[in-house]
Amino acid sequence: MKSCIILIASCLCLSVDVRAQPKIDWSVTFGGSHSDDGYGIVSTPGGGYVFTGFSFSNDGDVKDHHGTTSTDDCIAGKLDASGNLVWLHSFGGTADDAAACIILAPGGYVFCGGTKSTDGDVHGLHGTDSTDAWVVKLDTNGKILWQHCYGGSLNDDALRIVATGDGGYLFAARSYSNDGDVTGHHGSTDSSDYWVVKIDSIGTIQWEKSYGGTGDDAPFGLTRTDDNAYVLCGDATSNDDDVSGNHGGSDIWVLKIDDTGKILWENSFGSPGNDDNNSVTLTTDGGYIVGGSVYYSGGNVTTPHYGHNDEYDIWVFKLARDGRLVWQNSLGGTGRDYEQDVHATPDGGCLVSGYTTSDDIDVSGHHGDTSNYDGWVVKLDSTGSIEWQKCLGGTQLDGLTGIALTSDGGCVIAGNTRSSDGDVMKNQGNGDAWVVRLASFLTTPPELVSGTVPSTITSLFPNPAIAQLTIGEIPAACTSIDVYDVLGRRVMTVPREGTNAAMTLDIPDLPQGCYFIRATPDNAMLGSFLKSVE
Repeated sequence: MKSCIILIASCLCLSVDVRAQPKIDWSVTFGGSHSDDGYGIVSTPGGGYVFTGFSFSNDGDVKDHHGTTSTDDCIAGKLDASGNLVWLHSFGGTADDAAACIILAPGGYVFCGGTKSTDGDVHGLHGTDSTDAWVVKLDTNGKILWQHCYGGSLNDDALRIVATGDGGYLFAARSYSNDGDVTGHHGSTDSSDYWVVKIDSIGTIQWEKSYGGTGDDAPFGLTRTDDNAYVLCGDATSNDDDVSGNHGGSDIWVLKIDDTGKILWENSFGSPGNDDNNSVTLTTDGGYIVGGSVYYSGGNVTTPHYGHNDEYDIWVFKLARDGRLVWQNSLGGTGRDYEQDVHATPDGGCLVSGYTTSDDIDVSGHHGDTSNYDGWVVKLDSTGSIEWQKCLGGTQLDGLTGIALTSDGGCVIAGNTRSSDGDVMKNQGNGDAWVVRLASFLTTPPELVSGTVPSTITSLFPNPAIAQLTIGEIPAACTSIDVYDVLGRRVMTVPREGTNAAMTLDIPDLPQGCYFIRATPDNAMLGSFLKSVE
């Protein structure tokens, strides 16, 4: 299962400082004597992190595996700010279960993935010996609050999930079914569709729709936009029904839908060969950066293809708000370079994570023999040019998947490793889940360097807030209040009325997450708050 895009709600910086590659703050592994893998990761209030993935182990750090170690469980683990394990739990039943994405949610976390189980933690599977999309709500200690299976009689698995403005969630799944919960499948059920499902705060389906054509189409990227819509992207071999503009083989198909599921625009991007997608992220100007991998040059891929003997390169491209291509760049060397996640940064650029067997052209610092993968992280500027890159790993197989920004302007990346040298301190068996924290490479206002969320300078209450937020101490010279999201975009401006020191903002339409408050005209930082939905 491909990695998921991660949503964050941590307080981030508003400006960028270009510098050399950041150092490693810490590198930690988790697992047991069997294969374990980290996929998604998110920064949490208080300076910690929660990651998810899958595990075949039932020893070491993994104590509650379901069934035998010949099948995998979903895992989720909580780390403190120093990378120490707070808790780690297995979820699933006696069949195969894997988690692809985790996000913050009111009172805890929500993860999505796929399950074949009909026992243990899993109830409501559709079909026989087939995978359902599985969505699970956890409390802050990693205990299940609710779970639901979604799908039909064939294979369906959830790959990305985001929070919606009404307190619910929307997930994107790869679906082969055309029964049960799934309607409107395109073509034969031998091929997959994008399947999008809107659920409420307790997991009840509110609407669902299938998107695609008669070929194989599967969504691996999903983001909520700044106009209360959604952009999805993934792999598509179709060139009919909902899909147009295919360049040959599989393309990266991007579409924008409104909050009822209506398609607003769609387009295919790629080369004449097979092109894969893993992620999409919303940028500071309301556009999108899409990450994937390409096999050839040609079509939209106008930068050189470096791969030797038709190996993949990482391909990253920027779209305007209306879906027009703004810039694109191929990244890598003469080995195989594969993208796993992309995350926007406040300067209009992005971080890209993945893995590489290269040690030339764009890639330097590979550990060991290039027959083995290293994890690779790249910082791009607002034009798609490389600012810095860093190989992470040891002499065995290593890869980086989900990536999230941290409150001090660094980043944390989840992945998997079989190494026990180089950047990896230990390995408990046939591959461990791996989390790496890189030091700050972004400039953060001094008052926000504490590493906690929220970091309040003035009196803001309630915090977290749901529908209203009161600012208790407004500077006398302030003429209006500006609210910014974590990418530095101004999302609200409220004029000051009168000379009262306190002011109340109505915020019911803000998406959940972390926001900054600044006073105009001197741009003084008043604090930050968390927007919740319950």
